[in-house]
Amino acid sequence: MKMAIMLVAMILMASCAQTREFVADIKRVATRDANDLKKSCDHENDARSCVRYGQWLRDNGDDNYTRMSFYEKSCKLGNAEGCEMSKLVVTQKNDQARTIKEQEIQNARWMRETARLEKEYALKMKESERLEKIAAARINKCVNGDNKICLRLSSENYQAGNLDEAIRLANFACANSSTAGCNLQANYILERNGREMTRQQEIANQQAQSIENNRVIAEENRLENERLEAIAKRVRDSYSAKPVKKTKCESVRDYRGNYTTECKEAGY
Repeated sequence: MKMAIMLVAMILMASCAQTREFVADIKRVATRDANDLKKSCDHENDARSCVRYGQWLRDNGDDNYTRMSFYEKSCKLGNAEGCEMSKLVVTQKNDQARTIKEQEIQNARWMRETARLEKEYALKMKESERLEKIAAARINKCVNGDNKICLRLSSENYQAGNLDEAIRLANFACANSSTAGCNLQANYILERNGREMTRQQEIANQQAQSIENNRVIAEENRLENERLEAIAKRVRDSYSAKPVKKTKCESVRDYRGNYTTECKEAGY
């Protein structure tokens, strides 16, 4: 068995080596034939050889369009195929150039848009920093005893929905003996407490509603269970009840002419 496997392996290795040599021979022959075509085109002005050599260049990675000169020479020598191939290469070059140009335009547009967005972002950041500095300076003035700034900042925060910050700023004015600041702080605190009470009342109402809903559901389930139990009881009773015997009675006359009543169970 081992000998057979080794023999198969040797045959496969030899076959692979022969295949590589065959491919190399094909490439050498193709290169030699291509050189012959080039010589025929250059020295003998063979139009067909020019076309074939140009096609060989195309098939072997001619990215610089050097084959163009061979197609043009073939066309000048009167070969129609060379003219067609020359036109095709020109079209390909134009399409490629157009694609590159469009890509360059697209890249330039993208770069301009990117630069515009970066500039806009930088301006926004600068403006944000400026406003933050102004806000910090105003708060510092409030902390240092400027009651008017405190009242104005407190009112602005209240309108913006920042009730806690409004109370804090009004407290600075109140601490600086500002009656308006104390009144404003008291009003905001009352409103905050009212909001908290309202929120707690809403939570309590929701809990009460949930409890009521659960009670109603429990009652409905109880009534449904009772209904089902009554149905089950009727079914059980119908199976356990004793059957009622039916009797049939009739009058019978004896030989003396007297009548008597006889009853028998139905079915007998």
